[in-house]
Amino acid sequence: MNEPQSPCINICSINKKGLCQGCLRTLEEIGEWAGASNARKNQILLEIEKRQTEHDG
Repeated sequence: MNEPQSPCINICSINKKGLCQGCLRTLEEIGEWAGASNARKNQILLEIEKRQTEHDG
């Protein structure tokens, strides 16, 4: 199983909602990424997709 790629796009600034402007992760998600299991990384990526849909919708 391939390791999920980090969503980081090097635009690292936390907005008023507590999300990174670039990747839409929380500080907690960013902090846990390196040590997270593939399953957890995929879960974070799904959360990002939901946030993106809410942001665009």
